[in-house]
Amino acid sequence: MILSGRIVSGVGKGVIGIVFGYIAQVIPPKERTAGYIKASGMGSLGLTLGPGIAGLMAFLPPSHSENNDILDKILRTITPNTLPGYFTALCCLILLPFVLIFFRNPETSPKKRNVRPYLRLNVFACLLVSLGMAFNMAAFTSFVTPETYHDYDWGPKINGLLFFCFGLILIPGIVVAKFIENCTNDRISLIVGLALFAAGIFCDIFNASRARFIVAMVLLGLGYAMQSSLLPAMFSKILPKKNIAVQMAWLPALGDIGRITGPIYGSYMFQRNKDSSWAEVGMGIITCILILVLLVSYKSLTPNDSLWATTTVQKENKENVASGA
Repeated sequence: MILSGRIVSGVGKGVIGIVFGYIAQVIPPKERTAGYIKASGMGSLGLTLGPGIAGLMAFLPPSHSENNDILDKILRTITPNTLPGYFTALCCLILLPFVLIFFRNPETSPKKRNVRPYLRLNVFACLLVSLGMAFNMAAFTSFVTPETYHDYDWGPKINGLLFFCFGLILIPGIVVAKFIENCTNDRISLIVGLALFAAGIFCDIFNASRARFIVAMVLLGLGYAMQSSLLPAMFSKILPKKNIAVQMAWLPALGDIGRITGPIYGSYMFQRNKDSSWAEVGMGIITCILILVLLVSYKSLTPNDSLWATTTVQKENKENVASGA
C-alpha cells in the first residue's frame, strides 16, 4: 500500500511540468524570472511548513473509540502515521476548485511537428543542470541523517529541526537570487548558485565539525534555492513559443530522474565507506562539471527575444487597435 501511494504521488508530481509551462505561456519573458522566483518561493515555503506540520501531527493522540459505526471506523484509521497523508489529500481537494476557476488555457499558436529545440547546446546545458543538481540534492538528503547520527549523535528530533531550518534557508536563497539577477543576469546568478552549492559540498568533506557542517548546510541551501528558482526562467527564455508547455515539462522530468538515482548513489557510497566524504567528492565533481558546461554554453544561454518578437508585436497591434476604437 505504501509503495502504491508513492507511485500515485509520483505520477501526480508531473503537475510541476504543467505549472512551469503555464508560467512560460502567460508571463512575458522580461517578467518571467520574477514569476518563477515567486513560484519557487511558495514551493520552498511548502518544504518548510510540511515537515513541521507532519511533526506536530505525530503528537496527536489516536482515536480509541470501540464503536463500530462508519465514522468511528474511519477515525480509527487516523493515526500519527496516516494523518499527514489525509492532510495532504485534503489540501489537494481544497486546491482543485481554485485550479478549475482561475486557470485558463492561454492562447497558443498552431503546432508544428518540426520544432526540435532539444538538440541545441543551451537546452542541453539547462537539462543537464536540472538532472545534476536534483541528483546531488537527493544524494545529500539520503545520507545526511545517518551522517549526523554517526558523527554528531543527533537523534530524529534534532534532524527534524535541521531539515526545517534547511527549508527556511531556501527562502533567503531565492531573495539573493533575485538580487543578483537584478544586478547582472540569469546566467551569472545561476553560476553563482552552483558555486555556492559546490562550496557547501567541499566545506563538509573530510571533517567532523558541527560548525563546518552548519555552514555547509547554509551554502547548500542558498545555492540550491538560487538554481531551482533561476533555471526554469532561463530555460523558458531560450525556447520558442510553439509547444513551450511540452518543452518545459522536460526540465522537471530530468530533475525527477536525478531524484530517483541520487538516493541510490548516496546510500551506496555511505554504506560502502561508512562515511559521506567520498559521496560528497562525487557530488562536488558533478557540480564543477555543471559549472563548466554553463561557462561553455554561456553565450548561447542569452534569451532569444526574436523567438517572441512576433507575439509581442501582435499583442501591441491589438492594443493599439483597441485604443483607437
